[in-house]
Formats: sequence, C-alpha cells, structure tokens
Amino acid sequence: MKKNDLILILIVAAIAAVALIWMQSAKDPEADRWVVIESYGELLEVIPLTESTEREIRIGDDAVYNLVIISQGVVNMIESDCPDQICVETKSASEVGDMIVCLPHQVIIYITDQPIEE
Repeated sequence: MKKNDLILILIVAAIAAVALIWMQSAKDPEADRWVVIESYGELLEVIPLTESTEREIRIGDDAVYNLVIISQGVVNMIESDCPDQICVETKSASEVGDMIVCLPHQVIIYITDQPIEE
C-alpha cells in the first residue's frame, strides 16, 4: 500500500466518523418514542415518551388490574393482581421495541417510534 493510499483511507474514515457523530448529535434521543398500551386487543392509550412524561395508569377495574408508571423516560409495571407477577418482574421499557406483557390480563405495553392513531 502506498503512502497516498493510506492518507486517502484515513481522510475518508475521518469524514465518515465526523458525519456519524454529527448525525447522532442532531438526533433528539427523546423524539419519536411512544408508549402504546393495549388490553384485550383494544388500544387504550398512546403516550409520548420523554424525560418529562409523568403518568400513573391503572388498567382494568377493582377485580383485575395492572398499575403502570411512566417517569423519566421509562415505563414500569409496578403492580398487578395476576398470579405469576412476571409482568411486574419484567425490566423497565425505554427503548423502541421494548415490551411489557401481562398474559393473564392480556395487557401489552410497548415502545414504538411511530405515533399510532387512537
């Protein structure tokens, strides 16, 4: 490899790195994230997910319920009266594609980058 080839490769790599850093910094990490909450196949709520979003959502009624907290850009299922409690033990959801599911109550909570019409 000649010296000029190496210089050209380094210049192209530097330009690519600068372009990648610029694109990542221009992208708002909070923009375009939505929390979608469904129960028994019905869309209940679509909530923008930002660091400032603060919500407590009770899904169900007195007999069957799930309690969801959205705070500081993170979604947690903090309480449920289902027998196995897997949904409560599921890790927090904050990134596109993350899900929290309660099978006994047929509740699905997921993060998407596409706003969904209610």
